[in-house]
Amino acid sequence: MKKETFLGVSFKKDETKNIAFKEDDTENKTTIKDMRSRILRTAAEEDIELSDFKFKKFLNDKGMFKESKEADGISVNDIKVKNKKVVNEVKFASGSLLEGFLAFYGVELDKSLDKYERRLHVIEENNAAFIGKVDRNGDLKKVSPEMDKNQAIERLRDFEKQRELKKNRELENDLQIQLEREGKEKE
Repeated sequence: MKKETFLGVSFKKDETKNIAFKEDDTENKTTIKDMRSRILRTAAEEDIELSDFKFKKFLNDKGMFKESKEADGISVNDIKVKNKKVVNEVKFASGSLLEGFLAFYGVELDKSLDKYERRLHVIEENNAAFIGKVDRNGDLKKVSPEMDKNQAIERLRDFEKQRELKKNRELENDLQIQLEREGKEKE
């Protein structure tokens, strides 16, 4: 039985039997992939940034103009969703506005999940750690050998800095090319 920590959540796993459970809950067992998938989804749900403007824009883009006007009295920042159900008391003017909100929430959740899937994560197993990617189905892809946790964190930090520097250099090059084109067009 190994202990794995992913996105700050620890669980026990038995890879030979493909079962996982939270450390204090041996009754509710699931597959290892499902456990990782749930952890990823929970983190993505907590990371969603909803705004009234984005909600109204979403409704207008879908041609739901009446619902967009109804949304004026609703602050989406106060709405809490769990498993695609609104869990707090929010008065929606109509069922179609509720459907519009749930569709909007689904789109935002997909964006958040995509962001987590693209990221590399430090994943701890017992006394070792490695850098890996986890997709929304819970599939894990190791991208580094096992190492000390602090070393893995430092390596990931260094990699992300290098990626950011490369991205900034590319943006600067693109801007330079654009400025040169504009200069030639003016001549």
